[in-house]
Amino acid sequence: MSGLRGRLQRKSLPSGLRGGRWGTALGTLANFVVFFAIWQLIQTFFPIVDPKWVPPPTEIFAELYETAASGELLEHARYSYANMFAAYLVSVLVGIPLGLAMGGSRVLRSLLARTCGRCTRRRR
Repeated sequence: MSGLRGRLQRKSLPSGLRGGRWGTALGTLANFVVFFAIWQLIQTFFPIVDPKWVPPPTEIFAELYETAASGELLEHARYSYANMFAAYLVSVLVGIPLGLAMGGSRVLRSLLARTCGRCTRRRR
């Protein structure tokens, strides 16, 4: 009976929203369109929050296009990725040797147990 119920429920949906590769993509796209449309309508006609702090999506996309066209967006993205890579590198250079030292030394493990918390407890 559950198989019949599942087939009936799937058939009651429009063909674009039944699932599969394109159905899921269309459903996701529809969700984004509805979300941005509601946001635009609220910020245009009933601004709950000052548009200075939460501008309508049309203004955001216009600014995004301008910064991308001028090349400024790529420059800022480059700096952001450089910062992320540097932070990752520092965490690897500190974390791996520290973890190996904690794994090999009971004294170091007991000293750092409070800062690392659960990661230092042995499982039984």
